[in-house]
Amino acid sequence: MTLREAHEGDLEFLQRLTQTPGWLANIGPRGTETREGALAYLERSFLTPYRDYGYGLWVVEIEGVAVGLSGIVRRPAAPNPDLGYALLPEFEGRGYATRA
Repeated sequence: MTLREAHEGDLEFLQRLTQTPGWLANIGPRGTETREGALAYLERSFLTPYRDYGYGLWVVEIEGVAVGLSGIVRRPAAPNPDLGYALLPEFEGRGYATRA
């Protein structure tokens, strides 16, 4: 397992992940239906926190394949950072979120 910062090469993965039923039910839509929307989401939810806080969500890879996200997020309504994760449905239930 590898954790790494997200980058522009992850747009298709982010689009796929953010359109899964689990994401939409538990996190909600993020406007990632188009490439432009996914790029805007990458900037505001990944690149900006990396710059502003020095941490954020990281892409979880298994054997070089992006399977999910895991990391530390700042939520506007919360006084402290929080742990966050999401996995593509086919990788759920394998212990990857716990390990990440």
